[in-house]
Amino acid sequence: MNIGPNLAKNIELYPGKDSSSFFRIGSVNSIDLNPVKKNEIMYIVSEFRNEHSCGYDDVNMVFVKNLFKALYNLSRIFVTIH
Repeated sequence: MNIGPNLAKNIELYPGKDSSSFFRIGSVNSIDLNPVKKNEIMYIVSEFRNEHSCGYDDVNMVFVKNLFKALYNLSRIFVTIH
């Protein structure tokens, strides 16, 4: 079953408008970032599935999760040193 074409049929088009017309004035060349805490990132990473299969990048989620844990622990060491 190929659901892509069926979903594409349901997308409402706006003739004569390009995508930039939907942005607020001045927001096309700007970005708004909010501070993020390390434990928030670790929580999100911990919610990833423990899959050994790789994606397009040939990296599996178990490796990614272990990498984030190691980086988190290193950051805690450097914070206590300084």
